[in-house]
Amino acid sequence: GIFSEGKYFHPCAFLKIIKQIYKQVFLWPSGESPALKQEAFAMMLLDWSITLKESGMVLFKLYEELKIDGLMPD
Repeated sequence: GIFSEGKYFHPCAFLKIIKQIYKQVFLWPSGESPALKQEAFAMMLLDWSITLKESGMVLFKLYEELKIDGLMPD
């Protein structure tokens, strides 16, 4: 999952889910409603993201207590 043991954040899993949702919604829309798990993730993403006006960059806010695992995507 994206989070484990209540203290670790896994960026590879996070990006994988974003990619899956993007493909389902924008590249190959089936007209079906997203699964509840995907819908909950999308709501969390909207709630915890900020967009920088100057650059348009989107950032995902994390709790300070979370540790990021060492695996980073290429």
